[in-house]
Amino acid sequence: MRWFGLTGTRRVRTLAAAGAVLVLVVVAVRAGHRGVDAGRVPVVRVARGTLPIELVTVGELQAVRSLTFGVPRLRSNAAKLTWLVPEGSIVSPGDTLARFDPTEITRRVEDLESRAVSARANLDKLRATQAARASELDAAIEDQRAALRLAEIGLANMQYEARVEQEKAQLALQRSQLNLKQTQAKREAQHRIDAAEITEQQVSIGTLASQLQSEREALANHVLVAASNGFVVYGTNYSGNRSAKIRVGDQMYYGGTVIELPDLSQMRVSTSVNEARVNQLRNGLGCDVRVDALPDTVLRGAVSRINVLGRELPEAEGAKVFDYDVTLQGSDARLRPGMTATVTVRVGEVPDVLYVPLEAVHTGDGGTYVWRREGRRFARAPVVTGRANDFHVELRSGVQAGDALALREPAAAGSGE
Repeated sequence: MRWFGLTGTRRVRTLAAAGAVLVLVVVAVRAGHRGVDAGRVPVVRVARGTLPIELVTVGELQAVRSLTFGVPRLRSNAAKLTWLVPEGSIVSPGDTLARFDPTEITRRVEDLESRAVSARANLDKLRATQAARASELDAAIEDQRAALRLAEIGLANMQYEARVEQEKAQLALQRSQLNLKQTQAKREAQHRIDAAEITEQQVSIGTLASQLQSEREALANHVLVAASNGFVVYGTNYSGNRSAKIRVGDQMYYGGTVIELPDLSQMRVSTSVNEARVNQLRNGLGCDVRVDALPDTVLRGAVSRINVLGRELPEAEGAKVFDYDVTLQGSDARLRPGMTATVTVRVGEVPDVLYVPLEAVHTGDGGTYVWRREGRRFARAPVVTGRANDFHVELRSGVQAGDALALREPAAAGSGE
């Protein structure tokens, strides 16, 4: 007997194949309702416990106190660095930190010194000349006095002479008196002239001395000297749109930072936080600090300053951060300014909650959800989240403690499913 033209054996085979196809269709339909095959997707268990609310940022070590040595006020617009103490050196008060090229100022000092020597020599010469001239005038006055005395004697002896002779003697006396007065007046005038010349020369010498002192002080400014103990850190020099550590040969300008001497006895971390979390910070919050150069050391600190103004990150348009400082407790001789440090601020904690890593929670058109493993497959489950730190988030509903959640979208597992 045939069924639709098939023998019995062939009919059995056909029915078996059709049954297998039907089973595959049913399995596929059920899989669409149940989720995605678990495969090798990494999972994590929902944990119950206290969720620490922590804020983790990365910053740079700085000294709380630091002395800054800038380019001093020099005579030229630019100052060329000719010598620098090696960066990282430990210096003491009086140690030389840097030198600038003194060629131009040295030349001016030498010129002023030469002019000052010449001016003092001219003053000595002027005084000698004036003294000789004054002696001559004093001698002339004495001669005039002697001539006057002779004229007085001559007139006295003319009382018995003829009237004409008496008048001649009288005229001789008057001429002697006039000559004396003129010589005395000349002496007084010359004295005033001499005094004015001396004053003028002294003023000139004083001006040169003042200029010389100023130039010597400027010359002394070409050498920077440490005023206290410290650790040498080079400043930066800007050339065009680039900045780099200073080096010998650089041209620097007044006000630029040459060297900083930080006090290593007390350090801080200068870092920043995204504007979305700045309200979690407050002064006094305890912190753990880990320095990249000291991976096995955990330092303690506290938030000591929060900037009230934010700034925009140049590499992330629209993103703003707020700078804040963490002052470290105690001191560690291994710490150096500029070291990279990771700050974990203990903002608070949420006791007795369910929490999972942030990677296990996803957000899409259907809201917030997780992929929960059910047998060998993952099923999408909506959840409600609560507080979070930089690594974990609280789940208020949708899961139970111990549930296994996918750490990435199962569809992203690719051929690994």
